[in-house]
Amino acid sequence: MDYLNLAKIYESVESTTLKTQKASIISKYLTLSRHNRDIKDIILLLQGRIYPEWSEKEIGIASKLMISSISKAYGVPKTLVEEKWIELGDIGFIAETLHKTKRQSTLFTTELTIRKVIDNLRKIADTDGFRSQQKKMNLITELLTSASPLEARYITRTILGELRIGVAEGIIRDAIAEAFFTNFYWKELLNQKINSAKKAEHLLDSIEDQTIAIDQNMILYLNKHFPEKFEKFKLHNKIIIRELEENTNLEKKDFSIALSSNKILASELKSRIIKKIEHAHNVTNDFSEITHIAVNEGLKGLDKLTLSIDHPIKVMLYQKAKDIDDAFERVGRPARLEYKYDGFRIQAHSKNRIIQLFTRRLDNVTSQFPDIISHIKEAIPEEKDYIIDMEVIAYDPKNQKFLPFQYISRRIKRKYDIDQISEKVPVRIRIFDAMLIGSKNLLDCSLKERIINIKNILKETEYVSYAESIETDSTEKAAEFYRQSLDIGNEGIMAKNLEAPYMPGSRVGFGVKIKPVMETLDLVITAAEHGEGKRSEWFATFELSCKDNISGELLTIGKIGTGIKEKSELGLSFKDLTDMITPLIINSSNRIVHIKPSIVLEIAYEEIQKSKKYSSGFALRFPRLIRLRPDRSSDEISTLHFIEDLFNNQRSR
Repeated sequence: MDYLNLAKIYESVESTTLKTQKASIISKYLTLSRHNRDIKDIILLLQGRIYPEWSEKEIGIASKLMISSISKAYGVPKTLVEEKWIELGDIGFIAETLHKTKRQSTLFTTELTIRKVIDNLRKIADTDGFRSQQKKMNLITELLTSASPLEARYITRTILGELRIGVAEGIIRDAIAEAFFTNFYWKELLNQKINSAKKAEHLLDSIEDQTIAIDQNMILYLNKHFPEKFEKFKLHNKIIIRELEENTNLEKKDFSIALSSNKILASELKSRIIKKIEHAHNVTNDFSEITHIAVNEGLKGLDKLTLSIDHPIKVMLYQKAKDIDDAFERVGRPARLEYKYDGFRIQAHSKNRIIQLFTRRLDNVTSQFPDIISHIKEAIPEEKDYIIDMEVIAYDPKNQKFLPFQYISRRIKRKYDIDQISEKVPVRIRIFDAMLIGSKNLLDCSLKERIINIKNILKETEYVSYAESIETDSTEKAAEFYRQSLDIGNEGIMAKNLEAPYMPGSRVGFGVKIKPVMETLDLVITAAEHGEGKRSEWFATFELSCKDNISGELLTIGKIGTGIKEKSELGLSFKDLTDMITPLIINSSNRIVHIKPSIVLEIAYEEIQKSKKYSSGFALRFPRLIRLRPDRSSDEISTLHFIEDLFNNQRSR
């Protein structure tokens, strides 16, 4: 398939902020591409990826090399590219603009296909060793010189990991559902689609030449309210008159669109499809594989997808409860209460006694923690495969106390002197959940059953044990357990529903955390400003952003310069942040640089305030750094919806 067609889809999706419209645009493209051999790669590219989410491989090109590649491709000085960068603020637009000015004789040397683009990008990711930078530049230049201006915009952005079209996971999920499975409409939605061109594509265009199931009441409704349009509609579609029921077999459907007079039933049937896609994504972290299965095997194929050892999954997440009573209200009584450690969450995958360790952001940290692997092998001696969820906490053997997260965080990115740092910062492991043991997928099992499965294989040692816990329905016992946890230096406690399944990535009330302070925020640095005086060598002020939970867009919420140290031995320093930021710079203007959103910080504050100054609509009063969160990605930062909830609830606290 031509890459230009995909570039046009990018442009259309980027031009709208409506989630439903983005999904609709992508859905139509996927429908046309469903039998193409490039369909899996198309899904990856729509997410700005070249490998699935679980893969460690990435393109890994810095902005400086991209500038050099654009300079070479279009025969312009690097200084001109840098000037354009400052002027436009988007390196994709720079490539597009400079492409339009180059000589016509060099245009379109070859026609770019999706296969060619993905092959070159993967070669870039795989290129290493002697003269690797030159080889990578040649691969980039080959694409840019063959591209049209529009293609150059999106190739450049994809290479830098900055696609900027506002496509979050939910949009891809909805597009897959609409493209490959039944799409349900009811009276209100149908009315909106027929009459509102601003909110959605015209219904007749969007479902033209498809097989429709429609019940008698809906036919009467359409004939009454839209007689002319309905006559045209019938000419373009094969219609099956059918009463939809709750037990409608969606796996063996002979229609792609359903028009129902019953909104509740239609919503339930559509929800059934969405949930199956979500479950498939929970166990695979791979929309490209889901799409392939959807095209070839339908919903029944999705049901066959299961956990795969070596492919990390998203861990289950937890909201914060106001207090113990609120926790019980959310998770029910009795509940399982566990210590909430100030550590580092890891999922351990063991296959044939070969163990791999993954962070909550799906990074493989096996090589950084050989001591964890030794400890786990001693504690789980059985020859069983498993995926377990656990917390790793830094430990002071002299004082026999847990240490704060910052001690363990030093090991996450470590590549050298692993043995020395393992001795200097030893760890303790607390196992609290399991996703798979042996051949048994535990995701749909209750927490109570998952704990039994863990206990069947775990032999507690000095280094590895269960998370300290109790099961109770008593507020008084819970309060005492909470105080005990705080007294020994933990962050608080967790409260979990004993009957709940394991829901990867979910925050839907199956468990909550109870902490004594206002909920901190995980925010990503999107810009930085050079300091003055003794800090003039470093960046000293950092712009922070949260995430729009619908579009995925990053929204500013404030700046921070407090809590950062002058010297690295005292904690995260200005120099440390400057070193991290420098290779991520996208553009600069005067003393301010904008960077690729990659560095996540945990931020405390006194209060959340309304503010027109920042794009989120909020500002943080007296924000201060708690710690660097190398275990979290920019996809996992606090959402605007979460911040709105905190704002609305803070007065009552």
